[in-house]
Amino acid sequence: MDPQIEKFLSDYAAKALAGPGFIAFAPKEKEEFKVKLLDYFSDLIFDTLLANLNEAQLKELEAFPDLGTEEAQQKIALFSASIPGFIFILQDRFDKAAEEIGRTGKIPAPLSAPSQSS
Repeated sequence: MDPQIEKFLSDYAAKALAGPGFIAFAPKEKEEFKVKLLDYFSDLIFDTLLANLNEAQLKELEAFPDLGTEEAQQKIALFSASIPGFIFILQDRFDKAAEEIGRTGKIPAPLSAPSQSS
């Protein structure tokens, strides 16, 4: 994974873990929870991307049997770059998620992201 993305995810995991929902957690528990948070935030990026793609772009992604291939990853990067303000959409979604997780100490199931048109 790209080092900038890793830092982005790690910063949001740390923000969530600094919340009141994690005050009673021991350092080992927080470290274990951080792994789950990194997975959650990683999934949240993809979920947010999917919610902001048009039908043609979704069909193109569905054509890849494995989204982990280099070609699929390049296509995903191209699509994310084509969404106006995608980084701001992500930051807004991550800010809200980190705040909620930090407050409750619980990771919600990822839901479909609000699209750029809402």
